Amino acid sequence: MLMTAAGLGGCQKKQEEPWVPEETAIQVQEDGTLKETIVDRLSQPYYDPAELENMIRSSVDTYNHENGEGSVTVDEFTAEEDRITVRMTYLSSQDYSSFNQVPFFSGSMLEAEMEGFRFTEDFLKVDKGNAGSKAIAPEEPLSHKEYSVLIVDASYMAEVPGDIMYVSLNARPAGRRIMRPAGALAETAEETEAEGLVLPSSAVYTPEGEEENGGNELICVIYDF
Repeated sequence: MLMTAAGLGGCQKKQEEPWVPEETAIQVQEDGTLKETIVDRLSQPYYDPAELENMIRSSVDTYNHENGEGSVTVDEFTAEEDRITVRMTYLSSQDYSSFNQVPFFSGSMLEAEMEGFRFTEDFLKVDKGNAGSKAIAPEEPLSHKEYSVLIVDASYMAEVPGDIMYVSLNARPAGRRIMRPAGALAETAEETEAEGLVLPSSAVYTPEGEEENGGNELICVIYDF
């Protein structure tokens, strides 16, 4: 019996280490909350990290007073030389969008469409953390109403709580659940020829009432729990 127990213990699944971003990123949690990491540098020597921290915490306090305590939390603020790292938690997708005043969505594909998001750009299909080389029309990913979707600023890395199934053309998987912006890597001649356009693309989705290709460039990650 002891030998059997020891054998079973040796076959236990190895727990993956949680990803702790060291660059600007957003992480979607299974319960719908969001963790944001902001990594930046103070461009001028006269910028005071203490003043920046006070401004952030004051903005959070004001937002929570108006929208409910705990809606936004500052988990960490560190300043090393000219490098600033801020880690924050948002209770919901709406809190993230409202607090930062930016386009953002995290939820089901069906909810995204019900809220007026129209996906108009091509995607790359992802299998076990690897993206295909051929662009596919949006009809295929849009047919999976059971999937979830994250729409975020194109300068962010992102982690989702499920396997990535599709990414917009301006993104690439960096694992089964982590996405990074394609950036300069996506602008090689080989990929441009394979996908038939210059990347990153100018718009991932268009909210109703806005012009096509308007606003900030965004990345779309479609995933399955």
